[in-house]
Amino acid sequence: MKRLIFYLLVLTLSACQQASPAASPADLKALAGDTLVTVSWTELKGVKAYLLSWHASGSQVIKTKTVTAPASSAIIDGLSNGTVYLIKIAAEAQGGAQTAWSKEVLALPSAPSNPAPKPKAPTQPSGLSAAAQDGQVSLTWLDPKDPNLLTYAVSFGVVSDNLSELKTIEAPASSAIIDGLVNGSTYFFAIEATNSSSLKSARSVIVSATPQAVPMAPKITDLKIDVMTESGYADLGLSNQVRQGADIRLRLTGSRLDSLTAARLGGITLTIGFGEDTQVSLSGVIPHGSSPGLQTLILENAIGSFSLADALEITKISSSANALFNPSDSCFDPSQPKFCGLGTPNRPFRTLSKAVSLAGTGDTVLLTAGTYSAGETWPLSSGIPSPNIPVGVSIEGQTSDRNTVILQGPGKTSGYSGLVFAGDGAVKNLSLRGFKYAMILRRGSQTTRLGSLAIDNVESDNNFDGLHVWGAVRLDVTNSAFIGNGDDGVVNGGSGIYVAGSTPFVFQQSNVEGNVYGIYVDWDANGNLMNVTSKDNIRDGIFSNRSQLVISNSTLSGNGFSGLFFAMPAGEYSLFIDKSTITGNKYQGVHLKGIMKNLLVTLFNSSLSGNAQWQLFDERNASTGTTIYSLFTSYEGTVPATGTLTSGNGGYESVINSKKLFRIQNVGNSIEFNAF
Repeated sequence: MKRLIFYLLVLTLSACQQASPAASPADLKALAGDTLVTVSWTELKGVKAYLLSWHASGSQVIKTKTVTAPASSAIIDGLSNGTVYLIKIAAEAQGGAQTAWSKEVLALPSAPSNPAPKPKAPTQPSGLSAAAQDGQVSLTWLDPKDPNLLTYAVSFGVVSDNLSELKTIEAPASSAIIDGLVNGSTYFFAIEATNSSSLKSARSVIVSATPQAVPMAPKITDLKIDVMTESGYADLGLSNQVRQGADIRLRLTGSRLDSLTAARLGGITLTIGFGEDTQVSLSGVIPHGSSPGLQTLILENAIGSFSLADALEITKISSSANALFNPSDSCFDPSQPKFCGLGTPNRPFRTLSKAVSLAGTGDTVLLTAGTYSAGETWPLSSGIPSPNIPVGVSIEGQTSDRNTVILQGPGKTSGYSGLVFAGDGAVKNLSLRGFKYAMILRRGSQTTRLGSLAIDNVESDNNFDGLHVWGAVRLDVTNSAFIGNGDDGVVNGGSGIYVAGSTPFVFQQSNVEGNVYGIYVDWDANGNLMNVTSKDNIRDGIFSNRSQLVISNSTLSGNGFSGLFFAMPAGEYSLFIDKSTITGNKYQGVHLKGIMKNLLVTLFNSSLSGNAQWQLFDERNASTGTTIYSLFTSYEGTVPATGTLTSGNGGYESVINSKKLFRIQNVGNSIEFNAF
């Protein structure tokens, strides 16, 4: 995903420089860099020092810096990238008198763009060890957890400086068996790694081992896997798939099994039960959050070890609404395994609810194609509904076609909620329909904030609120659609997205269409909207109250009220619109209302046209003392000339060729165009 590169908006506030040091420094300019701003001004005569003052937009914390004269520039560092700063300057005369402060200028520090890094060779394999066995050697090494690795090349031979034999092992792997060796001969081994860029690592250190005719380690000839269910252990049969969080038992047949001192399945330690020379049972629990994939079983005794690659496959917790998979939420008769749901892709549960009931932090519930409604437990939304998704659990459809997996509620007026998150969570590749709250993360008190929520490739339609978040640590919405949410559009409201309660958020590449409110931002929620379309909603495309927004490369069109309604009480808030189109809305393009003292509103390189009443309607309270800045933004296809519009006692209206452009409702407010 691409992060937005904000354009630097610099307003040059000029004043006539006087010879007397009582005048404010003139021509203050600010050039933003990476976590710093370089400011410059016209030097004054008779000045002892210059005083710089700055604060972040939306913050009342003011910082200062003194620059000894003579000087005409300075650097303000230690700033935060992506934050707008307001900077002003005053001068101190030789006698100690201070001039008035200059007009503030703006700066937006940002990090420089870096080119994509060149491919690197894999790191040298480490931790290589060799264990001698009967006619073979078991090699193990440390897994570097590098997703770009393709293969390991094992070189070996009976002379350390001539490792002429080669065996290739596919990554990821951390062990290999080299068989067909001659007992009593010492063999030397080394490994190299190759990645997807065809780059090879340096060769590892060389290790050696001497196979012996006398068996040294335990050995497995047969493995059976059981999984605990509500009816006791169920035999997996020919399958080796086990879900995250499962309680398992391994039944081994082999030799020297009564001498085991340790057993591991990948990185999971197993408990050794009572055994005989040829049989033993091992038990353990697959931890929640375990990475899916094949696992190697390693057995050890006082003499050596034995490894069985691909002994077991850990899977996401799986459910299926497709009868062809014989899905089941129960396992009443272990003797009939095909009717026993174990939550794996080849033995799935029937319902999402069953899978979620067994999930824990770090687990993913995987859903195959189908509609999930019968047998599901959707919580009632009287007040704040009780969570049905535990902390740290992700819900994911099997394919990128989000319309193949549907969570179907009983109807948006029935009062049931779809996915109710207890904390951190994620939703991906599915659709939700017919709920009061399709997805909800809402704190239970005014003083707490819950976890982070990530929504990716999700469609939420015909719900009351498509997404409802209040008091989250963070909210991310990507490549998703919110369509037809809300009730009757007059009395009961409802939104495609509702976000509030000091929640920072980022919405990207998403469509919000045909809802009552498109996006409703409330109560100190602050965030970025990038490549978002909010159109044809019954009321406003975006309704924002007491929040800060950055809107870029987005479209607000055809909405029944305003494209953007931005309301504020007293306080410091900001609105930044960049490269966006606001058109064809029934009332205003952009409607500003409230007290909004110290508010920073900037429209940059955007287009407002075809809105039925006013393209820009300033209805702030009288004399808020804050200018609206319009930079290279067109209204009805025209970019206004540089200048300032200020309301008089009767307000200000601009109508050109019957096209309504601007209205400033109350005295003391102004719009400034294209000033630098």
